[in-house]
Amino acid sequence: MKKRRYSPLSSSDPERSGSFVAGRNHMVIFDVSEIGRSRDDFLTLMARAGVLFTPERESQVRAVMHLDVTLDDVKTAGNRTTEVL
Repeated sequence: MKKRRYSPLSSSDPERSGSFVAGRNHMVIFDVSEIGRSRDDFLTLMARAGVLFTPERESQVRAVMHLDVTLDDVKTAGNRTTEVL
């Protein structure tokens, strides 16, 4: 598979840029235990903001990119997540 360069959250931040193999990196699981609210509260707030995550373990959530998700969608989701946090 051909590798492409993407900057999912910020094109100005080289730390967030990365090489992704198309079709392989479509899930991110992250821990929300240190954000000052429960996982379920976080999921509710994100749903209200139009961003859907899936609950994982007690303090983890999963984001999944589907084929119809664009880079702009990812940027929007990142911005809305930052606003909720």
